[in-house]
Amino acid sequence: MKAYFFFIFTLVTLTNCAQLPLTIERADSGHIRGEDAANPNSRGISLNKWIKDEIGKSLSINNDNLINNKEKLWKASLAKLSFMPVLEANKEDYFILTDWFSIEKDINSRIKIDVYIVGDDLTADSLDIRIFIQELKNNNWIKSSSDNDVLIKIQNSIIDYAASI
Repeated sequence: MKAYFFFIFTLVTLTNCAQLPLTIERADSGHIRGEDAANPNSRGISLNKWIKDEIGKSLSINNDNLINNKEKLWKASLAKLSFMPVLEANKEDYFILTDWFSIEKDINSRIKIDVYIVGDDLTADSLDIRIFIQELKNNNWIKSSSDNDVLIKIQNSIIDYAASI
């Protein structure tokens, strides 16, 4: 009798194990941190696919599932900054921190952008964007001034995209 129960238990366990997924995806917590944020391909998901899925969800909303402006600004910010490595993105607290990014044509300068959504309107007042630029001089990264026009272009791009969601 014990052998019979052991056989049934083993059979059920093996059957259930066969149905486990082969890839593990990120939890839909909205909070991505550290190495996972910098490497969106870890755990079987790409950042571009995740952004498209999230934006797709917001485009297919109905009256029962209205998206608020803060969430629109967060999603738009994440989409617009997707070319940069993301250090941390927090959907609950509405901020995105990027890591340093350099383009191949100018490896002696780098940029880092942090976006904080601080308001509920689709206006520049709802965004607190901080741009950090550094230049490599004598093997040391030196703080450089950021152009206010770049800040305004980023703000407008995010707001325009959020309005279209």
